[in-house]
Amino acid sequence: MAHSGKKRSKILRTARLAAMAAGLLAAGPALAGEPCGSTYPAELASIRDGTFKTLEALDIRAELGRAARLESVSAGGLAMPAPAGNAGAEVGRARRLAAQLAMSGGSRSLPASAANRWVAERVRTDLADYLGQKPTPYLCAGLTNYLGTLRAEAGRLAVSDSRLDAAIATLTQVVEEEMAATLAALRPVPAPRFAPQDRPGTLLAGPRSLPDIDGQVMEEQGDAGMLTRVAYRPSETMNDATVFAPQPDTIHLDSRAAVERAARRLVFAARRGHVVTMPRSVAAAMPGWGASHYISIVAPSLAGPQAGLTDPLAAPALRAALADIEALDVLLAARDGGMDPVASALEETMSSIEAAHARACACAR
Repeated sequence: MAHSGKKRSKILRTARLAAMAAGLLAAGPALAGEPCGSTYPAELASIRDGTFKTLEALDIRAELGRAARLESVSAGGLAMPAPAGNAGAEVGRARRLAAQLAMSGGSRSLPASAANRWVAERVRTDLADYLGQKPTPYLCAGLTNYLGTLRAEAGRLAVSDSRLDAAIATLTQVVEEEMAATLAALRPVPAPRFAPQDRPGTLLAGPRSLPDIDGQVMEEQGDAGMLTRVAYRPSETMNDATVFAPQPDTIHLDSRAAVERAARRLVFAARRGHVVTMPRSVAAAMPGWGASHYISIVAPSLAGPQAGLTDPLAAPALRAALADIEALDVLLAARDGGMDPVASALEETMSSIEAAHARACACAR
């Protein structure tokens, strides 16, 4: 414990010295006239008397590790196992982070160990020292590296916004690709070109409709990418390029609601294509609780001894897509959820310093 504390203290002290060294290199031109960042000390004093007061008053021992669990994320882990096979490093990190957050019910706090309490107190002290500096010609320089070091230390306390954002961006791209591949695998075999006389129309309708997550109606047969279009009679004039061309899949994953729609879309398509033997009552589970909640309900029909998957080719693609959709939903829920109170107060102070630096030290760029 003592050895670890000395090591981290040395890291933070090195960061301060690096900031000062950078300042010596950058300060020369500013000394000829108005000192660069002459208003910066006043900005820092304002932060110390304002934003920093919240951080200063925090009882770190009592508050560290107390980010709230989320009702929309069931604690205990992900319902779907991670896709098999080798994933890239970024994808692997994103999946592991989602699994970690799922185990903690979406809480972004990391274990509030004695070592982490020391880190929080050390970073707070370092910020107090920085905010209390006297005016010097070098004050504007070196902030980026300095705060980068402090943020790396604070990253031990909770899952940061930047870490979540990177994981979300990675899994969003993965899910979009997996959905496109899965929908293509689930697309039904084309029906005869010309419909019998007793079945007029240009579409072969699918099963009955299922509820949408907004309380409206999402029709299984309404998924244009999954339909087979046919002409009514050979005598009818129809544009084959339009009628028989595959319909493009439109996939948007810009919100938790959209991610839940994506999960339901895959399940509906799998039922329609007889890839999964899942009761309609399960597939139509109450909408609006998030994709991770929905997938936890349908998971027994997709994996494990009760799995009802009947297509050995489409099934792996379906399972992989739903597993990453579940992981993505957990990440999005955590991003919108509450931050660790200590980590949040530290970040608020550092962000305030960055904003003040941008206002007062433009001359140093």
